[in-house]
Amino acid sequence: MRRIRSWCVIAASSASALGFGSAASGPAPVPPATAPDTSAALSPADSGYADAVAFGRWLEDRGFRVRLVARSQVSGFMGEPRAASYLTDRGNFAVVFFPAHDGAERVRITCELKRGQYLYTYRTHQPGLRRVLTERHDSPQRFVVKGRWFIFVWDGATEQALKDVLTGS
Repeated sequence: MRRIRSWCVIAASSASALGFGSAASGPAPVPPATAPDTSAALSPADSGYADAVAFGRWLEDRGFRVRLVARSQVSGFMGEPRAASYLTDRGNFAVVFFPAHDGAERVRITCELKRGQYLYTYRTHQPGLRRVLTERHDSPQRFVVKGRWFIFVWDGATEQALKDVLTGS
């Protein structure tokens, strides 16, 4: 098994990583009054951690360079907590990991333009998930869906790169 680069956002675990120095380098500076912000840190205790790492490896095996994997604001989409955000050499996106092998493909999306806003309605009939979710956005949204991966994409080039790699798998 090849060694995976350390791209998951994790809290710094060593004193030197936090900038506190070591005993060998002289007296340690006074630590900051506040701890570093780790709210975006994806930890092994997160429900989507294993899925996020596996998807990151899958991407790297197909030529993507994953720079960062972090917690995502799309966690909770349709009631599914397993999600992660990715920063890659081909763009940024977020993924929701549905439990069923075709769970993301079972989400139906409709969109209406009302008063200058895009009204998205998502529907599914999967055990343990919300049946309907409605969101308003100021601009059109981009999605790439494959199997259990529901991917939110923010630009056309990233969308195409993901579609290319997903259809080639």
